[in-house]
Amino acid sequence: MANHPNRSRPLVAFSPEALQTLRKSAGWTQEECAAQVSSTRRTLQDWEAGIAAMHPGLWELLNIKARRNRKV
Repeated sequence: MANHPNRSRPLVAFSPEALQTLRKSAGWTQEECAAQVSSTRRTLQDWEAGIAAMHPGLWELLNIKARRNRKV
């Protein structure tokens, strides 16, 4: 996906640590972060704990929303 013509930089691959860092840098609680991708706090906790892997499309969407949130 890094070769997409509209993407200026490659995405950081999903990892529980990357998700926590992204969430905290956006200033979101777990519940607020989960709501950004129409998910539940419990699912987000599973992603952050490494119990489940976040779908790459959701990860990309969350990155886009976090970037927009930081610009506001």
